[in-house]
Amino acid sequence: MPGLRSPAVLLAAALAGCTTQAKLYDPPAVPGVALQGPIMSAPGRALRSRDLSLPPGAIVPQHYHAGEEFVYVIEGDVTLRRKGMPDLVMRAGDGLRIAPGTVHSAEAGDNGFRAIATYVLIEGEPERTPVD
Repeated sequence: MPGLRSPAVLLAAALAGCTTQAKLYDPPAVPGVALQGPIMSAPGRALRSRDLSLPPGAIVPQHYHAGEEFVYVIEGDVTLRRKGMPDLVMRAGDGLRIAPGTVHSAEAGDNGFRAIATYVLIEGEPERTPVD
């Protein structure tokens, strides 16, 4: 559709409007990471965006994050399971914020899924903490 832009284009446009000096973006060497860097207005916090792609039926085991996770499904579908909440089937175009400390897991649908997941990282904390 005319006028619609991808999340990456919108993020780049938003970053272009920043008034602080920043070096040219240097993609991280971590596989799947599309963008990462400190959040200047929130010392001790950083942002990391991942391009997630899972084959049909793949399972992401239970885990939680110390900071928020934001998920935007690009294609396919995934069933998100959050402790104490009903299962949620997300399809292309769906987005969701997962609150810090929420134990969750996911299972890719019959066609797999692809999503952009963005995490608010907290200094000294891992991106993801597994749960048995």
